[in-house]
Amino acid sequence: MPKTNPKLYHLSASSIAAFKACPTRFRLAYREGIRLIEDTDSQRQGTNWHAMHEAYANVEAAFGKELALEAVINLLNERYVQCPAHKTMTEWALERQILPTSFVGYLWFFQDDPIEYLASEVPFNLPVHNPRLGLPLPMDEVQRVGKMDHIIRWQGMVGCHERKSTTRSIAPDSDYWDKAKKDTQVSMYAAALQDMRVQGYMDGR
Repeated sequence: MPKTNPKLYHLSASSIAAFKACPTRFRLAYREGIRLIEDTDSQRQGTNWHAMHEAYANVEAAFGKELALEAVINLLNERYVQCPAHKTMTEWALERQILPTSFVGYLWFFQDDPIEYLASEVPFNLPVHNPRLGLPLPMDEVQRVGKMDHIIRWQGMVGCHERKSTTRSIAPDSDYWDKAKKDTQVSMYAAALQDMRVQGYMDGR
């Protein structure tokens, strides 16, 4: 259970997005400590999406792609064995099928796009800066926090690699890409990586 009226506020991408959507939602969740007992559909699917990538990468490195895909299917079989009370069997089965189908599509789409992984699961705790003066606020009162999926080198550039799932169209003319550029987590993590490099946390990369 989150703390009520915490002395130190951790501003994550989720908390910032909650405030932008509704300040009352932020107050209830991050000041009053009132959270949903069950994850939302999008949270559960996002968690499973990340777990699939981790399972695939771990097995592929040692045993190859075929066994890596088998590991992904085994993972989903375990996570979708029990249908929750708030879902119908059809809804549960459909979600279970969408994930591996999307995963195979992801592998196909990026098969010729080599990425060098420099680090994984990289946490950060950084100061929040006063928007007028640019000076950091006390770290014992508020911090920017998060955990980057990966730091990668791609086409000669070093940056964050965050895996996102969506039910919206990703066609070139879709508004998905424009909104992704303004996404709270994308912009926050890019700024965090830049600050970490300036402070020397990323020396050698």
